[in-house]
Amino acid sequence: MIEHASSPFDPFIGTVIRDAYRIEKKIGQGGMGAVYRAKQLSVDRDVVIKMLRSSDDPELNDLLEKRFKREALATSRLGHPNTISVLDFGQTEDGTLFLVLELLTGTPLNQILAREGPLDLQRVAKVGMQVCRSLNEAHEAGVIHRDLKPENVFLCNYRGEDDVVKVMDFGVARLMDPTDNNMTRITRAGLTVGTPMYIAPEQAMGQEVTPATDLYAFGVMLYEMLCGSVPFKADTGMEMALKHIREVPPPVPLDGIVDEIASKWQALTARLLLKDPKKRPQAAAEVADGLSELATLTSVYQTRPALAVVDHAPTPAPQAAIAAAPVPAATVAPPTDAAVSVPGRTSAGPWPWLAALATIAFLGLAVYTFVVDKDGKDGPPAAVTSGQAGVAPAGERRTLNLDIGSKPPGARVLWGTMEICKTTPCRQRLQFVGKPPVVTVEHPQLGSKTLSIEPDATTFARVVEFKAKKTP
Repeated sequence: MIEHASSPFDPFIGTVIRDAYRIEKKIGQGGMGAVYRAKQLSVDRDVVIKMLRSSDDPELNDLLEKRFKREALATSRLGHPNTISVLDFGQTEDGTLFLVLELLTGTPLNQILAREGPLDLQRVAKVGMQVCRSLNEAHEAGVIHRDLKPENVFLCNYRGEDDVVKVMDFGVARLMDPTDNNMTRITRAGLTVGTPMYIAPEQAMGQEVTPATDLYAFGVMLYEMLCGSVPFKADTGMEMALKHIREVPPPVPLDGIVDEIASKWQALTARLLLKDPKKRPQAAAEVADGLSELATLTSVYQTRPALAVVDHAPTPAPQAAIAAAPVPAATVAPPTDAAVSVPGRTSAGPWPWLAALATIAFLGLAVYTFVVDKDGKDGPPAAVTSGQAGVAPAGERRTLNLDIGSKPPGARVLWGTMEICKTTPCRQRLQFVGKPPVVTVEHPQLGSKTLSIEPDATTFARVVEFKAKKTP
């Protein structure tokens, strides 16, 4: 039964559907119809109801009706916590199709990207893993989303946890039912389904779609989350689709991220955006696992200013930079010392050629023994600590200005097990959580020396000096 209440704006406002749902407010309009906030009367629960729109075109009505029914069937098969829940669907007595969904509280990913630009790498990994886990369940159930984009990824706050993902709108999903070889495709000949900025090449050409089609769209989203823009720009949808078909996307720009980390993010994004769907990852679970590994590797960031050069090497112009560095899962500090990310990215200093000069300086030198210079002559001063006394509370993000030199220069510097400088002198501003790990200054011929940092230090400076051994 449908009860109608008069409304000057929308005939559905005030409607009670099947004595179960009272439509209270229109909250959106899509290609398939209107979206309303409603009340499920039996349990006094707020829900969302999609109502299929109709038009004067009978052929279009038939197309949209089939798509709507497929959305209901496809989504009702899915139960992953990162997929929006379908609570009910059906058809009213007057023939209107409706779909009842859980009501979400949060923000679509496209609005977050428009407001904030590139996301922190840890956040990219967290959001991406949840999207892929939702897709993986859908693909295993024979469902391809076909229109994955930031507008269809909703970030919620659930019981105090931020960025809980809900993938929504399977309105253009196509079921891959292996028992139905004669399934009629909804899409009419010559009409492709999807959003041009995120459409896979095979989908743009009207070819068969597979789970790899969704993963291509996810690759575009990943690219956008990492740098704030999609890989291609175009004035029209057709031009955009042609670029996806013909052009190789540029590597996702990750200036300021340490090469070891940036290359891994770029490699994953590039694989997802390959033109040949058979060469892309074939399972969303595989991509989720890759993102999990990247989340571990990018759990520590450090800034990398241009290196200060001592002795007779020329000094480059000052240049601030933000960088990331890998931390293998097996060697990360204990849970209370887990590292966190640092926002911001700029270019790294021009230091590779300095390493070559330092290496040349070592040729022909006598054997040295490590000692720590006590007075800091001709180099950074001895350790200086400042700030409030006591150790920072657990979980609080801390900043440490690190200045490590060596005589002669050219030693490698490790932060725990992570290389932060290939050659001394080494100046870094590090952000982390918990107590700082041991710093190791390591020379390939002359051995290594570990340095301990006071838990409450905000600045740490040392010069490690090599003294020549006298041979008898």
